[in-house]
Amino acid sequence: MKIKANKIILSLTAGLLLASCQKEETNVSIEESFNVAKSSATSKSNSSLEQLSPTVRLEGIELFNDNPFTISQVVTPSECAPTLFNTVIDESVSSNIDALGAEWYELYAEMNFYYSLTDASEQYFGANGEYTNLVSKITRGLDGFWNMSNEVSVRGQHNSTLNDSSKVIDILTFWYGLPEEEAAIYADYFINVVNAESTFLIESPLVSFDGFPIALEGQLDQGDIIVIGDGLIELAAEAGVDSKVVWSGIMAHEWGHQIQFNNRDWYPNGAADNAPEATRTTELEADFFT
Repeated sequence: MKIKANKIILSLTAGLLLASCQKEETNVSIEESFNVAKSSATSKSNSSLEQLSPTVRLEGIELFNDNPFTISQVVTPSECAPTLFNTVIDESVSSNIDALGAEWYELYAEMNFYYSLTDASEQYFGANGEYTNLVSKITRGLDGFWNMSNEVSVRGQHNSTLNDSSKVIDILTFWYGLPEEEAAIYADYFINVVNAESTFLIESPLVSFDGFPIALEGQLDQGDIIVIGDGLIELAAEAGVDSKVVWSGIMAHEWGHQIQFNNRDWYPNGAADNAPEATRTTELEADFFT
């Protein structure tokens, strides 16, 4: 898969979330929580599950993954102090990380990402649909402003997807190439063992933390898509930004990336000759559009 992955902190919350570069103090409680969970990870899982990888390949796909996250990031020191957003994320991990969460988080997040690309169900936003009308209103505004009526499909990402047997089976058969009978066995294990015993995997906002645009160019019978996860909205709101402002800012920013997809000739040789500068260029440009 050809992917353009770019890391940003949303301009919407820049004043609140910007990092100050100084010596970082390691968050001992988070590190201890993570290490304890990893060291006590159970051996109940079928080893073949750990080797799962998507079998469906997408060619020429462009994706701006604005919120890449791995659990290990919460214990990786850097020369910059944590932002308020990072602090909220770290606290979310340390509050209920457990052995099964540490073991299965990466696969769960990956499965939710891929399901977003082929989710043909009626879309809703917020765990209980509480933002659905707001997202429809924002979408209409962006459609009209950019004269892109019905060009971009906005999709919600939810923790509940990974607690729904039929959806997990769909993910495992289509994206991971498992036979349906085998996928059903694995789905039963995830839902009735992993989800039932873990305090993290279905409860954590980080399972639905994606925020990205993608131009599928007709692949999978899909067009331009923006995916925004419940967890991203929840944690940004916890960092002090009104949830309606979070929705407006994130959607406008991701829409800006769709404008870039439609105007690839702006950067015939790439946005820059090195990845950091290219990221700054494209992300700040999307912020300008926002």
